[in-house]
Amino acid sequence: MYFNRTTYFLCFLFAFCVISPVLADEYTVKSGDVLSVIADHYGLTSEDLARANGFSSDHVLMPGDVIYIPVQNNSSSGYSATVNASDVNLRSGPSLQDGIICVLNKGEQVSIIEDRGQWCYIRLSDGYEGWIKGDFLGGSSSSVPSSSYTPKHYIKKSYIYGEEINVRKKPSFDSGILFTVSNNEKIYVLDRRGDWIYVAFSDGVKGWIYYDYIECYAGQPSTEKKQAKALQVSQKETQSTSSSQQVEATIFSSHQNIHYTTLSSRGSGLAASVVQLAYSFLGVPYVWGGTTPRGFDCSGFVQTVFALNGIKLKRMADEQFTEGTPVKREDLRLGDLVFFTTYIYGASHVGIYIGESRFIHASSSGGCVKISSLSDDYYKVRFLGGRRFF
Repeated sequence: MYFNRTTYFLCFLFAFCVISPVLADEYTVKSGDVLSVIADHYGLTSEDLARANGFSSDHVLMPGDVIYIPVQNNSSSGYSATVNASDVNLRSGPSLQDGIICVLNKGEQVSIIEDRGQWCYIRLSDGYEGWIKGDFLGGSSSSVPSSSYTPKHYIKKSYIYGEEINVRKKPSFDSGILFTVSNNEKIYVLDRRGDWIYVAFSDGVKGWIYYDYIECYAGQPSTEKKQAKALQVSQKETQSTSSSQQVEATIFSSHQNIHYTTLSSRGSGLAASVVQLAYSFLGVPYVWGGTTPRGFDCSGFVQTVFALNGIKLKRMADEQFTEGTPVKREDLRLGDLVFFTTYIYGASHVGIYIGESRFIHASSSGGCVKISSLSDDYYKVRFLGGRRFF
């Protein structure tokens, strides 16, 4: 038996208000210890324990490592606070050496999940989580889920189209059902993966809904049908060209409907995957130091796209320019990186080559992820070279 919308929200509200806040205890790793066993011993999931320590759930523990164990307490979290300075870094772990997720603005409201004093683990209004130095937080107050929640960043506002529509945990018909919703309920579209839409409701609860049950998408052909049609058109138009050119044409004709896809194969398949994923971020705001769909800078954008395709790059553009195989402009292929000298001498800007002398990049002057041409006067004289990684 599934929960209806009201029942689910009451459960959500009860859990938010009743469960005790979290503090950190310490555990010293012994020989033979693994993350999942330690987590299970303390009644946690591997993901919760990894998050509390700022590393991934597949992190390998070494004897002597000291990790933090969340334990129940009555006074440390469960309240909101305000960012008290401008351009504050939200990081993936509780240290200045950990990667920057995004940059926060002065006055932004956040929820405290864990307070370690010097560092706090917080959740932003749009759902992103990470670590921030405690000195940059102030003005705390008790907090409960709001019945008038509006995400700070969303694609569009729409409404449910249909009765008793299932909201699921993951973008699949095989995924568990969180609750059901009815016609005309307001939602905010946060993301799209194929034919599944990630939405937020006015009380802050989030989940996945099949696209045909959302008013702004209802009646449209599915992503699979659109991509199949685009591929059909591409094959007809490029019968006399190479297979790599066919891949490129398919991407250009269907990029607006591409969802996050990663492939492990090398060659043209990987190039297509890299460019498809890059296209899915078009319009994401430019944020200095950003490495997430909440905001990218140029090198953070290419690092993220390549990482999601199994290729690890260094963080900064000048560092990335030292990697891979050098490529001349006339030899550029789909998925190569292109580098420019802009505000300082050397490689200070980077993008991903998408064919036809064009590249996709996080542009500070454009304010977002966009497509530009190598033939533009600005980029023509500043082009340094390309790098190939597959």
